[in-house]
Amino acid sequence: MRRYLTIVFLFGSLLFWRLTAAQVQPSLKTTTKKLDKTQSGFSKKLAGYPMEKNGKDQLKRFIGTETDSIQQLIVNDPYMALSQKILALDCQSYLLDTLQSSLGNRAFNISLISESRENFIPIWQLMVTRRSCEAIMKPFKPQTAGFMAAVFRPFPQSDQLREIADLKTMEQKPQLIIPFLSSDTRFGYRDSLIFILANTQPEKLLSAFTDSRNEELKTVIRQNPYPLVKTLLGLYGKKNLTDFLPFLPQLTEGTMSFQEIETLRSQPCEYFKRLVDASISAKRSSLSLTRPDYQAPLKKYLKEYSIRFFTDIINMLHNETKEKDRFFVLDDLRPQDLYYIITYGENDLYTSSYLYTYRKLMGLMGQPGSDSLLRLVQLDQYRKFLLMAGRYNTLVPFLRQMSDGRMLDIIGKMMSGLEESAEDDLEDVINVAESFPGLMNDASLFSLVEAEIGNNYRRCRNISNTPGMKIYTLLDDLLKTIKAQQSDQPFTGLPVFARYYGIPYTQMQEPGGGISELALFYGDEDGRQSFSSFMTHFTDSRKWTVEKTEFWTRISSTGPNRLTIYANLPLPDEDKRDELARDTLTRFLKQQGIYPRILILRGHSYHMHESFNQLNKNTKLVIMGSCGSYTEIADILSKSPDAQVITSKQMGSMLVNEPIISLINDRLTSQLDLNWPAIWHELDNRFNNNRTLYDYFKAYIPPYKNIAQMAIVRYKQLNEQ
Repeated sequence: MRRYLTIVFLFGSLLFWRLTAAQVQPSLKTTTKKLDKTQSGFSKKLAGYPMEKNGKDQLKRFIGTETDSIQQLIVNDPYMALSQKILALDCQSYLLDTLQSSLGNRAFNISLISESRENFIPIWQLMVTRRSCEAIMKPFKPQTAGFMAAVFRPFPQSDQLREIADLKTMEQKPQLIIPFLSSDTRFGYRDSLIFILANTQPEKLLSAFTDSRNEELKTVIRQNPYPLVKTLLGLYGKKNLTDFLPFLPQLTEGTMSFQEIETLRSQPCEYFKRLVDASISAKRSSLSLTRPDYQAPLKKYLKEYSIRFFTDIINMLHNETKEKDRFFVLDDLRPQDLYYIITYGENDLYTSSYLYTYRKLMGLMGQPGSDSLLRLVQLDQYRKFLLMAGRYNTLVPFLRQMSDGRMLDIIGKMMSGLEESAEDDLEDVINVAESFPGLMNDASLFSLVEAEIGNNYRRCRNISNTPGMKIYTLLDDLLKTIKAQQSDQPFTGLPVFARYYGIPYTQMQEPGGGISELALFYGDEDGRQSFSSFMTHFTDSRKWTVEKTEFWTRISSTGPNRLTIYANLPLPDEDKRDELARDTLTRFLKQQGIYPRILILRGHSYHMHESFNQLNKNTKLVIMGSCGSYTEIADILSKSPDAQVITSKQMGSMLVNEPIISLINDRLTSQLDLNWPAIWHELDNRFNNNRTLYDYFKAYIPPYKNIAQMAIVRYKQLNEQ
């Protein structure tokens, strides 16, 4: 009887198991069908999506065969519970949905494919076993971390993934930290965020602690356990606070005292040396990860002090005939100190200031190879240093002062890994490209750089790194273009570059046949002086008529080729009359349907972004007379993609701006095309007898030599192919 009951029980259990399996099994089939449907729908949409071929092929392969492989791995896993398999397949569907969403939002990065392929199963296993994901997420970039949080959203640990993604985002954009914490002081990684802000923007954290009315936020900051944060808060109320902030890590570690810093501050040269030492030490610690690197604040302070203590002084003494009288502030500096004055003086050093500082630097280095200088500074900003050497024709001598092996290493390092930094911006890529003109007179160095570009392109192709392939295609295009510019033969490069050699007269004309120009001035002393000087070019009534209103002026040519210039009056900024003058002129132009083809931006650099509101798709030429305006090209092109830009890498001067503008206007009233090589040759002849003006002029960049503009435009073109 007992045996019979046992058999009945076993039979009943088997029957129950089969019925249960039969009930659950359709859920697995349903989930599989859902995933198949997601794959099919994504594949169909991808077929008609505008995307370059290599990336599309990779994505298509991932949607199809690679997703199928992961699916089979999950379904056939003998140790995985059925419910877990269903959840895993759902996560695969979420993965494809998230990829498709990022593609539609133009946020797609091809690296997401390889990272998804390599990390889906490991993260899944951590999810199932309820273990922390911090270690596996550590190398991820913010986009990848956010992507994984979306993929594994059914799991409780997805909250941790989302917080890690937020942490990584704000690590790259620390300006977001205070607004974020103000709304969520319970964030799991709040202590890390506060430390990141102290390590990158200490003044902003201190300001938030002292000025915020959010008591909960202030409490969270006060209770932060990191020593660097505690030392920073201890500076609150200290006199001459900014004297101590550059040495916050040293104060934290006890290697410097407040008294020592106060003593140093009365000796600018010694203070700067210690700042340089701190920067080199920070660079070294960033490689070893042994302590907070504090690099971002140090770069800010080092640049500020190098310009204030040294660059501004030697530039101000520009007209001194004796070098010892002009450059006396450099007398007691070491090679590494001069290195940072050069690299932080990119937009400020005059040509003569750079050349003297460079010669002094190399003289102090003595016999060791020039690569010892780069080792001395831990290769900090070495691309910037090489860029400036290329700009001032000292690059070849510098590279030739090291062994062939070290030269190969430096060039290889300079050219490699550029696809990583290019994800955020093209600064490093442009710095490398701007060193190319300095290599043109050395065939072997040119060939070496050309070969390195090819090697890196093949490296990226072999690992299916599409962004990298685009970067090295861009550099190859720029290298060939710069080489072509050295030839007297007509330009034969890419059409996208050839157009920067000039602007046809017909492209400057509006539908009615005339040409309009807008010049913007500001109501400070510099703006008023610039406006007065500008107007002296239109006093000949045989050539120009001038009409004035309360807020703006219209200047019209009298010849058959009509050129009309609109300029606001730089009124005193009382009751915002200065702003009212520009707004009134802007409204008038809009009401009349006038969209000037030429935009002239005058005044200090801090006015530039306000002027950018006048940019539009009709703008063909932008003349930027502000200091250091070269760095604003990306913003201009975002509003006026077809514009050509004349700008300065250093000091803008009305003594250079106005001859450029006058020569352009003369050609337009004579119905001539704007030929930049011819115009620049004429300007070169005009300025080369005046040392001061020639220094200013050499910092102005015509469109056909504007490497930053060509790089931005070509990179956009490559992304659209």
